Amino acid sequence: MASLLKMLAWGALSSSVGTAALAIIRGVPMQLLVKAIPLLSILPATLLSSLSSLIVAIMAIEAGLLAFLLLFAMSEFILLQVMIEHHTRSR
Repeated sequence: MASLLKMLAWGALSSSVGTAALAIIRGVPMQLLVKAIPLLSILPATLLSSLSSLIVAIMAIEAGLLAFLLLFAMSEFILLQVMIEHHTRSR
């Protein structure tokens, strides 16, 4: 189970980096970004149109890092519990 969580963690990190790269390469329409985050509608349209792909890329990397940390920490916690169980039963 711990190995599966580690594989999922690395998969989440790599897919978020891929998503960020695609967002920068292809660009993100400004209307999609404003629909997703209504708070961004207060920014000027010219600034938002030039930064929209960068904002999406940063958000994708942050989400991927968070998922990576959570999944990796859960796998390490499982391994720690197994080691504690193993060492307490061997005595």
